[in-house]
Amino acid sequence: MKTNDKAIWNEIYEKENFTPGWVSPGTDPNLVRIIREHLEKTGPAGTVRLLDVGCGNGRNSLVAEALEGFEIRYTGLDFAEKAVGYCRETYGGDKTFLTADMTAPEPPVTETYGVIMDNGCFHSIPPEKRRDYTANLSRLAAPGGLVVIAAWYRPGDRPATDEPSYFPYLYLDEWLLNREDMESFFGGEFELLEEQVDREIYEGLNEGYAYFTLRRKG
Repeated sequence: MKTNDKAIWNEIYEKENFTPGWVSPGTDPNLVRIIREHLEKTGPAGTVRLLDVGCGNGRNSLVAEALEGFEIRYTGLDFAEKAVGYCRETYGGDKTFLTADMTAPEPPVTETYGVIMDNGCFHSIPPEKRRDYTANLSRLAAPGGLVVIAAWYRPGDRPATDEPSYFPYLYLDEWLLNREDMESFFGGEFELLEEQVDREIYEGLNEGYAYFTLRRKG
């Protein structure tokens, strides 16, 4: 079994009753704020399609309710079938949850989305799979659409490396990322608008948690 294999994630969710350590802040308030600020600036007409990449136990599906005043159609996807099953039972209703892999050769869904959020998925993607992830992200983001990727922050004095930098569980690998990394990964199809670092939301873990705001070109 490979590190970060979906079977491992299924095991983690099931053993920890779908509340692993990284869910401690609940729905991420920074995601709500960043997305709301974007929507208030763009003034979208009609329904906003929101995609949650690596939705896990669905805690950030409640971003849809937090964005009062906007009509949000939420879709969450995760490659861990047990997490998706839990989300369907817990949140269900008018929300859609799909079992899908963002590193698959083909796009995991066929729609495009005006807002895409990724809270802690991309920083778990091994370097050899990142190209597939970025290709799918480019296909799924509508032109001019917002993408917010949240990940462990890499300070400028820490060198970039293909080796993982953080091990939340013995069988998981994660990487620290910063603006330079994101421009390298996504600069072709996306414009990096902002990097924001929160050093309190996961207090005591790593050097902070970064929120990278990107806009799909075109």
